Amino acid sequence: MTTGVGATKNALEIYKSYGEAVKSLSLEVELLGQAMTIDQNRYVTAANLPTVIVPMIGSFSNLTTVILMNAKEARPVQGIEIFAILNAIFDGCKALKHLKLSIDIKEESPNGLDTIIAAHSAGTELQTALPSLKNLELAMCFNTSNPLKRYSTLTGIWLLAWLSTRISGCTTLREFSFRFAECFLLRRARGASRLGSLRPIESLPEEDINPMSYKILFPKVQRLRLWGFDLSMKVFSEYFEVVRDNVQELEISQGWKFNTDEIVTLLLKYPGLQIVHLKDIDIKAGAKIDWGMVMQAKQVLKCLKIFMAYTNSKPGEVEDGIGSSFLQDHIKTLKYEKVDTKPRMGYITGSWKVTVEL
Repeated sequence: MTTGVGATKNALEIYKSYGEAVKSLSLEVELLGQAMTIDQNRYVTAANLPTVIVPMIGSFSNLTTVILMNAKEARPVQGIEIFAILNAIFDGCKALKHLKLSIDIKEESPNGLDTIIAAHSAGTELQTALPSLKNLELAMCFNTSNPLKRYSTLTGIWLLAWLSTRISGCTTLREFSFRFAECFLLRRARGASRLGSLRPIESLPEEDINPMSYKILFPKVQRLRLWGFDLSMKVFSEYFEVVRDNVQELEISQGWKFNTDEIVTLLLKYPGLQIVHLKDIDIKAGAKIDWGMVMQAKQVLKCLKIFMAYTNSKPGEVEDGIGSSFLQDHIKTLKYEKVDTKPRMGYITGSWKVTVEL
């Protein structure tokens, strides 16, 4: 590990000389600085992230993987920072295949963004900035100081509105993962050295999330992974559009308010599903998946081959829920795997991974 701005820049100058050989770039935003990993080598700098990274992106012309994520207890990234970094990636990484963005972002949008979005949207045809992208993971938490007024009246969620002008219509994308959350940034106590604390906002907003109806279209996505909480699902439905007949695999993680009817209703939106994966749906201790949904899902999804779930249900409860008749006539294999039950984030993960092959 190399620390300090000078040492980091010297090391990065070496990479710039051989930039065409660099394939993977991982950036980690930390509390007092930023860290980066380039082809397995990790560096730390206290400099402003864009001033270090943006000049390098042009040299890394053959990047296939870029990962940008927050470290634990990191400061929220400023809007202008993420805007600058993503612009550099979009403009300079045409060979990119995998992009992962997992960060906390301040609510303020960069100055002049409304004009930029309007100018792009006025075009007759938008071309995606990443023509080779195959896998996109977006996990973002917006930090707001005013939970009663959370969105711009012009752009709604500014980052998603802007992304609709840069990556919408990507026909190479096959896997998409989306997670969205919001936190209310509490003021820190006078004299405190740490950042103010964050309080999750669980309520759905009263104002319009997407006032100008911006859409990010991914027509060829086959594998879709969604976070099951109400706000995240609402933002996904407001800003993203996939061709539902093309989706073959759907993973829903968390969102313990789901019931059987809601899950089946969601599955019905994707008639070509072959694989369903429920991850931590019954995450609270004592909650149980209604395994009768396997029969319901198969009745409406003719292509369904695999139904997987992490669950607290015991093997006998799974078989009883599915039903002996359906089990005998329609199920090829029923597999149980014991998994870790260590408490995580205040909840208990399912103690079994159950795989039903139909």
